[in-house]
Amino acid sequence: MTPSHDWWTPAQLAERWQMEPQTLANWRSETIAKNFKKKVGPPWHKFGSNVRYADEDVRAYEQASKADQYNAV
Repeated sequence: MTPSHDWWTPAQLAERWQMEPQTLANWRSETIAKNFKKKVGPPWHKFGSNVRYADEDVRAYEQASKADQYNAV
């Protein structure tokens, strides 16, 4: 699934990453609980009651995650 206008909905991103949308919601909640000092998952934005992920942030997060996997080996 491709994003609409460079923004991903949680459902679209969950489908891309083959996970449940609730996992993304849990990551957002964990980030809020830590007062944004330790971020879990990619950056997200709220527009009214709608959560969206910027395509550039998603791709950067994917690249950083890939780099972390290589460094862990």
